[in-house]
Amino acid sequence: MTNTNVQLSAVVVAYNSAHLLAACIEPLREGINAGLYELIVVDNASHDDPSGVLDATGIAHRFVRSGSNAGFAH
Repeated sequence: MTNTNVQLSAVVVAYNSAHLLAACIEPLREGINAGLYELIVVDNASHDDPSGVLDATGIAHRFVRSGSNAGFAH
C-alpha cells in the first residue's frame, strides 16, 4: 500500500559505500517527520553489506539490489 502523505522520495545509489550510508540517510530522520518521506536505496552489486547497515539504522526503507554495477546514469 502506498503512503499518500509522502512529500519526499529520497533515492540513494550505492556501490561499496555501506560505511557511508548511515551518515547519508540520518538527516532524513532528523529533518523530516516519519511518514512524510520514503527512502529507496539502490545497490549496484556492492561487495560490502549495505542492507545490514540500513537495517541497523531503524529507518524504514526499500532496498533494491542490482545484479551488476550499471552505473549512476542508467
